[in-house]
Amino acid sequence: MKRRGLQRWFSPRRWRGISHAPTLLPREGLELQALLRIALRDQNQFSLHLQPQFDLLSGDIVGAEALLRWIHPQRGEIPPGTFIPVAEAGGLITQIGDWVLKEACRIARILWDNGWPICIAINLSALQLRKRNLVELVGEALANKHLPPQALEIELTESCLIEDKDIASETIARLSAMGVRTTIDDFGTGFSSLSYLCALPVRAIKIDRSFVQQMEHSQKNERLVKGLIRLAHSLELSVLAEGVETATQMSLLRRYGCDAMQGWLASKALPLPTLITYLKENGLQGALAVEQEGELMSTMLKASLGLTRASLEPPVSPDCAD
Repeated sequence: MKRRGLQRWFSPRRWRGISHAPTLLPREGLELQALLRIALRDQNQFSLHLQPQFDLLSGDIVGAEALLRWIHPQRGEIPPGTFIPVAEAGGLITQIGDWVLKEACRIARILWDNGWPICIAINLSALQLRKRNLVELVGEALANKHLPPQALEIELTESCLIEDKDIASETIARLSAMGVRTTIDDFGTGFSSLSYLCALPVRAIKIDRSFVQQMEHSQKNERLVKGLIRLAHSLELSVLAEGVETATQMSLLRRYGCDAMQGWLASKALPLPTLITYLKENGLQGALAVEQEGELMSTMLKASLGLTRASLEPPVSPDCAD
């Protein structure tokens, strides 16, 4: 359970074809660990790609989830499912997490300066959550970029919350008091408990993709998603569905009052330059729309594919984000 929380932080489930982390020989693991240490010093090897989040009523872009990419100068793209277990074993997770926090704030500053007040969501690992100075680090990262707390969202998996109940409760309360939004990620896949939904001052839940993608094939899953949305709203929590890949899924989510969505139906994770190019031409409004026939027409996805198909497969060099 602990490792699931750590690996989810970098969203390896978004790398199709990777069902689990590959088994590395001890020598391979040590070599990769050494490369990670070099990458932490030469941080141009890392970059954050941004998957836009859309309001399901207006179609506007309301946020973006930051997803880590590692492009090694010789080895090329190294999937999170390969390097996250190595980073965990080598005690490098918190250092990488600190970099992600600072980089997310740097990106947010660029977007806000251009008139696009997008909230950037980052995932925290269980190890980061246990850091006693986490709230201070978040506050410092925001202050260094002169950002309001509304520019950042912290996502925590259920496994993290269950593993460190007392620390999680205190940390979320302090982040909430600061004005930073907190969300329960992958909701429904861990030890779901109504008690912590009531006790913790979280602002939202993210319905896991496994439920979303089965809605159109299973009436039980459809009813479950409908019930989760109603439950969250009764507790004054907003709801975002992740992993939305078909127009039918989006239509059902709209029908049941889901607030927002993200997924490949609307947009893949984009490098910052691609997102900026789109926003300069189109702005935040109406990026997602549905034609009368029910067929998706995402100007966001169409524009991103037309702008830089190479920026999606494979990711571009992180240098271009500066």
